[in-house]
Formats: sequence, C-alpha cells, structure tokens
Amino acid sequence: MDLLSVLEGMASNVGEEADDEVKPSEESIRRWQMLFGYSQAEVVEQVRNQNRDYTRQPVSDDHWDLVRSTIEAKGFDREAYEHCLKLGRPTSDDGPHHEQGDIDANSSSSDDLFLIELEGYLSTPRILQEVATLTEEPHTDVGHLGSWQ
Repeated sequence: MDLLSVLEGMASNVGEEADDEVKPSEESIRRWQMLFGYSQAEVVEQVRNQNRDYTRQPVSDDHWDLVRSTIEAKGFDREAYEHCLKLGRPTSDDGPHHEQGDIDANSSSSDDLFLIELEGYLSTPRILQEVATLTEEPHTDVGHLGSWQ
C-alpha cells in the first residue's frame, strides 16, 4: 500500500465521522451489547473510539460483499464486524459475550468464519490445513482485495 492510498483512507475516515459525538443508535447499542457484552456506556465509548481512529483500515466494499450474508446472519453489521476484526476475534455465534482477551484458540466451532489471504508460506488450503491441524481442507472463496492492494 503506497503513501497516497494510506492518506486517502485516513481522509475518508475523517470525512465519514466528522461529528464523533453522535451517539450510536439504540439498535447499534443493543447489537454491541449482545455481541461484545459491553454496557451502554462502553458501547458509546467503543463506537466513538473506533470512529476517532483515523488510521483504521475499514473493511473494503469487496471484502464486505464477500462476507456480508454470513456475518449479518450472526448479528453483525459492518461497523460491529470491523470492531470484531480489530479485536482479533472470530465471529462465531456460539458465545459472543467474551471478555477482552478471553478467546480460547481451541474453542472455535465449524461455523466460524475466518478471512485469510493465501499467500507466501500459507499459499494453499492444504498448507493451511496442515499448519492449523484441521481435519478437513478449509473451504475457500475467491475474492478481490480491492482497495487493500
């Protein structure tokens, strides 16, 4: 990613949330409480912090198009999904109320969705299966990285 792309992304983030004092909607508050176990005040703080982070890399439209139906079926909207990615959590529907840092690497279910770019050492699903000690080769979808290139 070149410097111009980074600066354009930051400018876009600033333009999207110029008024960071806007309170999240009641629907968003309920969603974040359910997904992350936050109190109402914590939701407001987390959303504002996310909106104030002008260096964040938002999910590209191509990425969102690829995962949208699966992610929305688990209760996420785009904003909550971006927050989940920032936390490094899987978007499983078998226990969304984890405390920060309380993710067990062995607790993922077969319904978990992970987005992994197959490149370098992890260039094939077979290698990923071997490294992650999976019983089956992972399902793959071909997507376009769009603005991430």
